[in-house]
Amino acid sequence: MDRQTFDRLVLEHLPAMQRLAVRLTGRTDLAEDVVQTALLKASGAWNTFRGESAFRTWLLQIVVHAFRDELAKRKRHSSDSLDTELIDPKAADPVANAGAAELGRHVAAAVSNLPPRQREVLVLHTYEQLNDEQIARMLDISPQNVRTTLHLARQRLRTMLQRFLD
Repeated sequence: MDRQTFDRLVLEHLPAMQRLAVRLTGRTDLAEDVVQTALLKASGAWNTFRGESAFRTWLLQIVVHAFRDELAKRKRHSSDSLDTELIDPKAADPVANAGAAELGRHVAAAVSNLPPRQREVLVLHTYEQLNDEQIARMLDISPQNVRTTLHLARQRLRTMLQRFLD
């Protein structure tokens, strides 16, 4: 792959990198730092991409590693939450919009309070729609570990959000 192709692919996958970083960090300002770090790492290692996985998977793996580095560096507090809005702008019912926004904040906060490995697996599976094999390769764990971690993350979320499920 030449540098021009690499640059084009990075630009193509930049929105996915940003989404993943926001969901992992729980904050847009921190997500920007993570993406910046990931872009620097990818730019420095572009010629190491061997095509053993999809380019998108390779980039998202770099984002996960940048998130881990940032997490270790900042020792974030558990009160962080995702800056994600679940409001449907086409919905005519303001009460439904407010309810969806509140639920979205609670879900985002619950995801942000998961242990880092559970958060990574859940976000990669649910939001980035990667399969168990892809996640396992990215995180250097077994597919069974991915399934177990995902199950534990869902159980923990269910417990944290129980009052909204009744």
